[in-house]
Amino acid sequence: MSARYAISVLLLLGLAACQKDPAPSQPGPVAKFAFADNTASDVLTVATYDNVYLTDQSVNAVGYRWDYGNDSLRTTSNPSFYYTKPGTYTLTLTVQNANKQTATVSKQIRVLDRVIKQVAIVDLSDRVGSPMHNLVNPTYWVVLRVGENHANYPMQSLANPSFNAPIVYESQKVTGLTSASLPYVFTVPGKLLVDFPALNYYPFGTKLGYTGVGYGLELYGQDATGTYLLSTSYMPYYQSQSGGIGRVGTNIQQNIFTAVYGDVRLIGDFE
Repeated sequence: MSARYAISVLLLLGLAACQKDPAPSQPGPVAKFAFADNTASDVLTVATYDNVYLTDQSVNAVGYRWDYGNDSLRTTSNPSFYYTKPGTYTLTLTVQNANKQTATVSKQIRVLDRVIKQVAIVDLSDRVGSPMHNLVNPTYWVVLRVGENHANYPMQSLANPSFNAPIVYESQKVTGLTSASLPYVFTVPGKLLVDFPALNYYPFGTKLGYTGVGYGLELYGQDATGTYLLSTSYMPYYQSQSGGIGRVGTNIQQNIFTAVYGDVRLIGDFE
């Protein structure tokens, strides 16, 4: 073996010894999330304005990009949001690891409208009159009003604390009602959608961006002495604006939606 060859071999061995071991490769990310209500299905069903809560379960992720399927994006790990319009949306999560590798996963969200199908008289109490009206052989009927967002309506009078908001439903007039015959149910024709922001408006600060008098659930009674407003959701907060409408028995899995104030109840489903 020549001296020149031996020196070359030694140089190569020395260079190889000086090289560092390659850094281990970064594991690829895995995109995964769950609906916070523990829905096992990849399809979640909600109503408009229902909050959707997400729990990130991704692995090796340092960056997040949520696409709600309605031109809205978020970059937090566990966002919450809601949809304002019905439809089927594809919710997509894209995650990224430290090496800029990405992974994606998608699930479906089905969004339904609340639809009023029935209006019921559930009580005949005079909650407005002072003194109370003792009606004789009265006729009763229900009026449902909804004020438009950012609209101002004059109150009719302190004795009749109803705003002149548009009437979206007025029932037929019925006589002979007693406590024993309640609830008395009227069927609503057509498809009357619930304006959810208006239903949940409170005068001490807006909710869901709605400003106005909201919903008026009103029961009227009439006898030979006159016509009287007996119950209205405009009564709370010093007869100023609507509020206090309660949602009871709402179950989207059982397809039932109810809202009540005073003597009047709304009954509907999700479509």
